[in-house]
Amino acid sequence: MKKPSIDSFIVRSFKNGRWQEKKDALTGEEPLEIVVTDPAGEHKKTLAVTMRTPEHDDELATGFLFSEGILNIGSEVLQIKMKDANTIVITLDETSFDRAKDSESLNRYSYVNASCGVCGRTSIESLKEKGFKRIQSDWKIPAKTILTFSDQMRSAQKVFDATGGLHAAGLFTAAGELVCVREDIGRHNAVDKIIGHVYEQELLPLNKHILMVSGRLSYEIVQKAVSAQVPILTAISAPSNLAVKTAFEFGVTLVGFLRSDHFNVYTYEERIN
Repeated sequence: MKKPSIDSFIVRSFKNGRWQEKKDALTGEEPLEIVVTDPAGEHKKTLAVTMRTPEHDDELATGFLFSEGILNIGSEVLQIKMKDANTIVITLDETSFDRAKDSESLNRYSYVNASCGVCGRTSIESLKEKGFKRIQSDWKIPAKTILTFSDQMRSAQKVFDATGGLHAAGLFTAAGELVCVREDIGRHNAVDKIIGHVYEQELLPLNKHILMVSGRLSYEIVQKAVSAQVPILTAISAPSNLAVKTAFEFGVTLVGFLRSDHFNVYTYEERIN
């Protein structure tokens, strides 16, 4: 049976001076509409439509709501139901639904557009207004342990092995053990799937864990780490300036350019020894 996150396509390939036809595996990409309702089902609101790789949609939706401040550790998700292949409906408790009802549209793509007019200072202050707290964590992790993360996460990226076109996020313990990996066309979705997974497993807050993402570190990724109280955030590529400012403001150790033999630390290096 075909995996929901993988499709196949016949391509013409040019190699060694010759054309040939072959089957190529493609990463799935489809929209997901996230709809929330009150406990009685009388009121509904579409909070976001995001392009995603179809798999772990329940984790993606709950993780997104948590990282946006709609859900918190004390919230109650009463029901999660797929209305159709690209619409998920989440029934919330009254308090959480009230937060969702009062929020603006959380369409991530319009929000992060460079022309949206949201400055860095306003972005940081908005997290404080949502109740996001500065991370207080004084435990340390050896540098040699962090160096193992990229190889561990890469070896767990099964869909990437097949398609070569997917981001990933990995969650690690303070001892350097891989807890879980999630893949998606968007690195922010992969992080939401991780947060949704630990939310459903009642493992939040993640104040003794490390999060790793493929690609670069943006403000949005740091926001998600802060929401879950992750003290150390690592990435394969570089952070943006706003990502560094946000990490500094909320007490996140930010690590970039992580490979098996080197990395850079941008904030709070005292957590790594």
